[in-house]
Amino acid sequence: MAIPTGFSIQDYLLLESSSHRRHEYRGGMVYPIQLENDDHRRIRSNLSYLIATNLQRRAREFQLFTGDARISDGDSFLYYPDLFVTVDVRDVEDSNTKCYPKLIVEVVSPATELFDRSPKFEDYRQLNSLEEYLLIDRDTRQVERRHRIKEGNWQRWDIETYQDEKNMMLSSLGVKMSLEELYRGVSWSDPFRDDIESKI
Repeated sequence: MAIPTGFSIQDYLLLESSSHRRHEYRGGMVYPIQLENDDHRRIRSNLSYLIATNLQRRAREFQLFTGDARISDGDSFLYYPDLFVTVDVRDVEDSNTKCYPKLIVEVVSPATELFDRSPKFEDYRQLNSLEEYLLIDRDTRQVERRHRIKEGNWQRWDIETYQDEKNMMLSSLGVKMSLEELYRGVSWSDPFRDDIESKI
């Protein structure tokens, strides 16, 4: 729920600098970030590891952030995605705020799903650098991948849903992974535990 006061960007940044809790900004409204549970953190950690491992030979070309940096379009929004990757050299100028992400990921929960799927995506898609947007369900094995397709002066967003053990390709980075790897260790679906129980 938004803090019921109109904020300028300057007001928001002042609040962020003095608050122990992070907030997001959209069109004059400020939203406290929802607290994360262990499964949320595990999924983000798994994804970060999978991306970094696959891109280790290109480590100098990309920057990967996991909830510790903001994305902004300049004046209408500032968000903290669960994970994003940028390869634009302009994104080294400000250590806290980035403007040219290539991939953005949100781990969705019942409390954030509607906002992540619609208003937040409408803002993110205004970033010309963005090629791919992932919505990872926290409570069930499902990922929605939205990928920008450009054809001349015309463009559209293609949507694909991944479930169960299906492999997924992050085309923006050239990284392939399985949902089993992505969800490894979450409380409701632990492959190691399943393997042990199947042998008993």
